[in-house]
Amino acid sequence: MRTFIIFLSLILFGCEKEPLCGCEPKPPTWVDIKPILLNHGCIGCHNSNNMQGYVNLDSSTGVIHEMVRGTFYNAIRVPSGGAYALMPPYTSTYIMMDSLEIRKFIDWGLNDYRIK
Repeated sequence: MRTFIIFLSLILFGCEKEPLCGCEPKPPTWVDIKPILLNHGCIGCHNSNNMQGYVNLDSSTGVIHEMVRGTFYNAIRVPSGGAYALMPPYTSTYIMMDSLEIRKFIDWGLNDYRIK
């Protein structure tokens, strides 16, 4: 019985912010972000050798630069009333990022670079 009470206490009070849901997940890092860019074809067109639109997304510095400028988020989100995001182009074989992937970029920028 004592073991059960200790175990239950650890589950309920192990984290300060959300005791019933578990600890907060680890914030995303560049290691989490780069595969999203690769999977959606971003780095294929926007890299140091082929800077389409003068955008380089093959490094964290390049992505942060575009996030600070505001161009990155505007390119990957679907505008209200729209059907497609600007990137990737609707003629591309790649699919648009979903809202969870976009959220990872926002969290990464807020946590690692304090972008607001």
